[in-house]
Amino acid sequence: MQITKAQLQGVLQQAQSGEISFERLQLWCIHNYDPPEQAPAQSEPAHVRQAMDMIMNEYELVQLTKIRAEGLPLALAFLECSAENFDELGKRFIRDAFLD
Repeated sequence: MQITKAQLQGVLQQAQSGEISFERLQLWCIHNYDPPEQAPAQSEPAHVRQAMDMIMNEYELVQLTKIRAEGLPLALAFLECSAENFDELGKRFIRDAFLD
């Protein structure tokens, strides 16, 4: 089974709009990122796959109290990155999406 960019985008947008909780976002990441048979978006460019990996890994491991609502647009922007702005958007996501 393969996780698509659109699926991750959708769940991030649902969390951003309040349709799902941060806990639900985290559970989605745990259930869809952890299993070894899951592969993120093999049809996407390498930088998008890496962004998906980083986003899902961060939301999977973070304490719920450390998630900032303001970080969700950063995650969505990082998901839309180009090879040229991957580093910049990735650093911004990691630095500003979570408390501490």
